Amino acid sequence: MRTDSRFNSDPYALHREAANTHQPRIIKERSDIAELLKKEKLVKVERGQGYRVAPMSYGRPVLTPETQAILQRLGRGFFERSGGSYFTVTSMTRTLGDQKKLSKVNVNATQNLSTHCYGVSFDVSYIRFNGKKGHNARLKRILEQELSELQREGLLYAIYEKNVHCFHISLR
Repeated sequence: MRTDSRFNSDPYALHREAANTHQPRIIKERSDIAELLKKEKLVKVERGQGYRVAPMSYGRPVLTPETQAILQRLGRGFFERSGGSYFTVTSMTRTLGDQKKLSKVNVNATQNLSTHCYGVSFDVSYIRFNGKKGHNARLKRILEQELSELQREGLLYAIYEKNVHCFHISLR
């Protein structure tokens, strides 16, 4: 099953460049997350129409308000186009420490600064739909269509990550 090449055309450098243009800057520690939540520069993310949030060992389910809006739009479009299905968000914001720990167990995780450390990136599994793990060509194609539309509108960057079965998505 091939995936649309558009998702490999956004090099990670573009994700990093976009992350640097948004606030907050780098999230170093868990205390930074608490402070940014108080200032409403980060918001807690829970399930929404068209998506569910998986438990996270290496991060927290928080994003910038603008990034959450993109996730909500992606979820709504997916829900409508799929006839009521949902995808799973597997990763969101990480501290520098979370990123360092993750890079030791996940070959896809950069040992350098990740865009997840800015609160502007999230990962969506393309093999976890409706609470079940496994390939579903129809739902994956619908997810790709929704991502393509948002990408064409200049709202996000997306990378297809084959090894960990997800799309890495960053606010543009």
